[in-house]
Amino acid sequence: MSLGPTFAVPAGLPQGSPVSPILFMLYIEPIFKLGPVLARRGRFGYADDICQLVASKSLEENTAKLQSIVTDLMAWGHREGLTFDLAKTELQHYTKSRKGNNPTCTIHTPEDTVEIKPPPPNGATRWLGIWFDQKLNFKAHARTLAGKAKQAAGGIQALANTV
Repeated sequence: MSLGPTFAVPAGLPQGSPVSPILFMLYIEPIFKLGPVLARRGRFGYADDICQLVASKSLEENTAKLQSIVTDLMAWGHREGLTFDLAKTELQHYTKSRKGNNPTCTIHTPEDTVEIKPPPPNGATRWLGIWFDQKLNFKAHARTLAGKAKQAAGGIQALANTV
């Protein structure tokens, strides 16, 4: 048996390949099967945006659950050669309580320890274009959309005044 000349085998896909999103979803699919059943039931995703929802009677218990879940996700990512941008990670507590208690979530990664802080009590978190506030009354979302509508109306009015 004789061997021919060696040659490089190209790997990867061209930029913008239509199969890229499908392969990406197959690659990250194990994320949605990680952890206990209750954690998986609260995990939602669209493309590369993932949301983890936990519920309990206390914010401290929620924070502990989130710390455990995110630590598991980070460990999985490390094993698979994936990194998650924790700077883009957001935390929002939803509660009927009037107390200002809004604990941070400490995430331990193989490289670092990161504190994820929730927005201030009147702040909101954006996910898939919707602004969620702590009371889930969607005032922040309505305020944001009203501002965009006002800006668009102002632009139309400016165009109308040029005729």
